[in-house]
Amino acid sequence: MYLYGIKRSLGKDLFVFDSKINDQLFIFVKDTEIQNHRLSSLELATLKRSNTHIEKLVQSYKLYPESPLKPRSAANGSEIHRTEQWNAPNIMRLCSPYFDPALGIDDSWIEHNVSGREIVVGVTDNFDLSYNFVDNIQQTSPTILSDIKESSSKTGHAMACAGLIARPKTGDTCVPCGIGVAHGAKVADLQISKIGERTWMDKGIDSAIFSRALAFRRDAIPIFSNSWATPRALRKSDFYEEEVLAEGIREGRHGLGTVYVFPAGYPGSGFANYIGSITVACLGVNGTVAYVSAVNAATLVSVFCNGRKRNDKGMITVGQDEKMCDTSFGGESAATAIVSGMIALLLEANPGLSARDVKHILIKSSSHLGIEATPEFMPNTAGKYVTPEIWIGTFEYCTTTRSVTQWHV
Repeated sequence: MYLYGIKRSLGKDLFVFDSKINDQLFIFVKDTEIQNHRLSSLELATLKRSNTHIEKLVQSYKLYPESPLKPRSAANGSEIHRTEQWNAPNIMRLCSPYFDPALGIDDSWIEHNVSGREIVVGVTDNFDLSYNFVDNIQQTSPTILSDIKESSSKTGHAMACAGLIARPKTGDTCVPCGIGVAHGAKVADLQISKIGERTWMDKGIDSAIFSRALAFRRDAIPIFSNSWATPRALRKSDFYEEEVLAEGIREGRHGLGTVYVFPAGYPGSGFANYIGSITVACLGVNGTVAYVSAVNAATLVSVFCNGRKRNDKGMITVGQDEKMCDTSFGGESAATAIVSGMIALLLEANPGLSARDVKHILIKSSSHLGIEATPEFMPNTAGKYVTPEIWIGTFEYCTTTRSVTQWHV
């Protein structure tokens, strides 16, 4: 009943109800000709006082700002090369092992008979549980603008992530573009942005829309893979972002807790800093400290991100369609997707694991040995070897699975 009153109160200032994040958090919008208009603290306080049922009120912000897209004729050489690389019609067939043996992923499929069956991974980016939060509709689809060649590579980010997580296995010995870590899992496409005519993210990624996606169908989506790191350091989360994560950890998966996976990104990101988050950094070629991974105390684990194996100089995954392999993907986006797939294998092996259990098992199963960056690790007070960028190191899935079978929930 109180929501009706809030709608009337805010409606007097031309704010209209847009959607709800959960039963306590609601999104209101106001049409204005002034783009990116920020309300003053006085204006927000006045709106809050308009109804006694409004406990907290803030204005959302842009996790990612708008970024200009260049028409095909204006694209520079590197952009053309990157887009052609992304969309090159090829049939790059990958054979076993599909991932670095140190991760134990390929071995786990055989030894433990896991592939992510019955597990759904929500990919927040640009299937039964899919939803377009930008347009408030069930249908999701990539936006390809024929006059803007770069648009295909931008919308391909989601496909590349999903391919690494759960690209299905075929009967072939070698598979075009390779298969996913959890090749028996399903993916829910949670669309939080789209291509515009002049910007590669129409209106950017809005924090309220992103929060709504993180709260979507947590009864059916146990893992949320978020390959977007905020481009700004030291950005504290707003109250609604923290409440969404807290509620997910507390109530998701029928009380076992939703598993949220984020890139470590720049230090001070509110999503990465949240105590329940699993944060992933990037190991470069042969296990070096990758240049894309910043010094960040929030980092939990790292995996190879420049390629499927430690010596690869390019990650191969699926592109816009079955005839296009992406060979330019990588960084913490790829690392986040790989770890999300590994967690799907864990939850298939032991569905009773809590979100906290998953985090502890990843720590317990990680090692700093056998990579080029090994000499850079130093022991902390807990006896774990860490570095400022990689933190604990990479983890082996087979070791992780053995921990799962011995784990007392």
